[in-house]
Order: sequence, then C-alpha cells, then structure tokens
Amino acid sequence: MRTHVVLHKISRWVSHAGMAMAIIMMLMVVVDVVMRFVLNKPILGSVELASYMLSIIAFTAIPFVESEEEHIVIPLLFDRFPKKVRLFVNTLVSVIGLGILVLIGLASYLLAAEYLHRGKVTQVLSIPLYPFVFIAALCISLYAIILIVNAIKYIYLNR
Repeated sequence: MRTHVVLHKISRWVSHAGMAMAIIMMLMVVVDVVMRFVLNKPILGSVELASYMLSIIAFTAIPFVESEEEHIVIPLLFDRFPKKVRLFVNTLVSVIGLGILVLIGLASYLLAAEYLHRGKVTQVLSIPLYPFVFIAALCISLYAIILIVNAIKYIYLNR
C-alpha cells in the first residue's frame, strides 16, 4: 500500500475519534444545560471538560485536512502563475510549514513530558494535563508527516 494511502486512513481514523469527541462534548453540554436549569445542579467541571475536549477536536481534524489537501487557496491568483513558480511556492510553503510544525511538535512533546513529570492537573477536576498535550503533539507530528509526503508527491508529479 502506498504511504499516502496509509496516512490518509490513519488521519481519517484520527478525525473520526475527534468527531466522536465532538458528539460526546455536545451531549455533555446539553445534559449540563438541562441539569442547570431544570434541577439547578450543573455538571461539575463541565466548562473545563468542554474546553479540553475542544482542543482534542481541533487537533484531530488538522491531519485529515492536510491528507485531503483541502487548504484555503486562492486559485484565481495562484493558477495564473507559471508551473515552475507554483512548484517553487508550494515547495517553499511546505518547507516553512514543516519547520514550524517540527518546532511546535517538539515543544508540545517537551511540554507533555514536563506536565507528566510535575503532575500538572486541571483546576476543577484534577485531570492530568499531559494526555491532552501529548494528543496534540501526536496530531501535529502526523500533520508534519503528511505534509512531507504531500510535498514529495507534488514535486514528483509536477517536475
């Protein structure tokens, strides 16, 4: 199986996990609102849980968007450039993006390790923070790998 096909399947699975998290978060918010206004007993830490769930949802979507190559582009301008200019711009953007992703990914892994070592937890429910940061780091790493594969594929197909 080709690398980009495998990465696409992995990114799809990761995005489905994010979608499941979104459903769980929506159900929790609905139950919280009903309990708050009907029984006057909201779910303890629901805002905290929702914010961390939202971070998972956001980071799990990013690799899938890259694997689908569904970025925001301005084809009206970009398509008018000569083929070599488009290839250069795409390569340059991929290299810069990869550099940024490596820095963010490395910082995220280091932060997750620090949170694990220090036992850092959330304020209300005392949930460990390192799993959330580690999930973000994994998704950033997957995004970087897909970016590399897409850049190589683009360069190979357009030379």
